[in-house]
Amino acid sequence: MSDVEVKAFAKAARWAGDSYRTIQNNIEQRFKTKHDLHTLWRWCNEDPDEVARFNRHRLAIIVDQDLEIATRTGELVRDRIEAEEDTFKLVGAWKTARDQVNTTVKIAQDSRHNSELLSALRAQLREQNVRLPELSYRTLPEDDPPLTIDAPSEAHHHARKPSLDLD
Repeated sequence: MSDVEVKAFAKAARWAGDSYRTIQNNIEQRFKTKHDLHTLWRWCNEDPDEVARFNRHRLAIIVDQDLEIATRTGELVRDRIEAEEDTFKLVGAWKTARDQVNTTVKIAQDSRHNSELLSALRAQLREQNVRLPELSYRTLPEDDPPLTIDAPSEAHHHARKPSLDLD
């Protein structure tokens, strides 16, 4: 087997959600060849556009799973509310699920809003010829004495030497 086939296998396995260690073990079993984890990571991260697509794909999977868990929790709470006398735990579970859904929705709305703001800001910067102010520094005159730090005097020192006088 060529490295091209092993590399394609590694990338496909990573897209499927396998860890690098699992990919390493599967390559060893299937192709009878060993590749270190750094090589696998390098193969899977060599193209920034592909990495960005992968990260969006993984995030979508995580969000889908979180929403599915929250929805299922809501259904379980709804079904058990009528049968339970003590709904304290159920209400806590539902609040957690609801907060998870609300947070996910807010993140999605914020990212859309931020994306629109960033696009508008980028467009403005492209239209204007923006000059950044030049940085300057101030030098001390040569006749100023150098800064020194004096050692603390014995009178102001916290740890006084113990006296051995017994008189």
